[in-house]
Parts: sequence; C-alpha cells; structure tokens
Amino acid sequence: MEERPKYGRRKLPDDEKRSIVIQICVNSKEFRSIQKRFSNENIGPVLRKFILNSEKRIHKNDDEAYQIDSNIVYELKKIGTNLNQIAFKINVGEFVPGEQLEKHLQDVKQIIENNIK
Repeated sequence: MEERPKYGRRKLPDDEKRSIVIQICVNSKEFRSIQKRFSNENIGPVLRKFILNSEKRIHKNDDEAYQIDSNIVYELKKIGTNLNQIAFKINVGEFVPGEQLEKHLQDVKQIIENNIK
C-alpha cells in the first residue's frame, strides 16, 4: 500500500495525471458568456464533465458517420430522381397517381426521421 505524504495531495499514477492541454478558440461574445455562466467555477472540470458525459456527435472524419452520411445521400438521390421524374410528367401534362407521389414523400419523411436526429 502506498504511503501518503504527511501534507498535500497524494501522488497520482501516470495514467491519472492530467498533463495534456486542449485549447479552444472563442470570440469575445462567447468568452463573456462563458465568464458570466461560470464566474465562480473552474471551467476545466465543467468542460471535462460535459465532454466526457455527453452523447457522441457525428463528425465528418468519423468512419461510421461517413458511412451513415453516404447511405443517406444515396437514398435521398434515389428519391430525388423519382421526384424529378414525377415533376417532369406533371410539367408535360401527364397524369401522376397521387399514391405514387405520396409514397415518395413518405419515403423522404421516413429517411429524415430515421437518420437525422
């Protein structure tokens, strides 16, 4: 068992030491807002807790996110092509069944609800 020093904090193991610095840039308005909200707190623990406990966001560099985005784009392109064909038929005076148009609009709505949250 590690012997605690008589005074001061205990020595942290290397894997618990916080020695890596992360910096962010904010404008003056954002800085004033941060100062106002956290004037009586040390901002480091607040940000650390927020970042580590928040749900992961989708980033363009994330492989999984890229896969999701490419699937959404593919599906939206297919639906867009179908809607363009329907619009063309309407513009040249051909009849387009309402069920066909409604189905494509429902497809668009479902893709948006399932993938963009």
